[in-house]
Amino acid sequence: MNSFFKKIMSLFFEKAERRVKPLMYAQLAILIGVIFLEFLVSNSVDNYWSYSAIRDLMLGTVILLIGIENFVVRGKERKDYFIFFVVALLFYGIAIDNFFLN
Repeated sequence: MNSFFKKIMSLFFEKAERRVKPLMYAQLAILIGVIFLEFLVSNSVDNYWSYSAIRDLMLGTVILLIGIENFVVRGKERKDYFIFFVVALLFYGIAIDNFFLN
């Protein structure tokens, strides 16, 4: 039984050689939520702007997690992660525009 709990703990909290696995799980969980919200957005007329704003916030968070993952894996020698941070900020801006200004 103790081995079962160790396997579950190793899925989410691992050693230093595999540091980005929890970020991957968070990305997958949020993407499943985005797919669910996409169905709500496509079938809803009344709450379209609210659902699309939440969807954009979730997509921005996924892109932000991708940028953090690139920063952790590659370090500071490459600046690719900066592009993901800027794109995440753009998604956050679109979500604010959809929710408050429409």
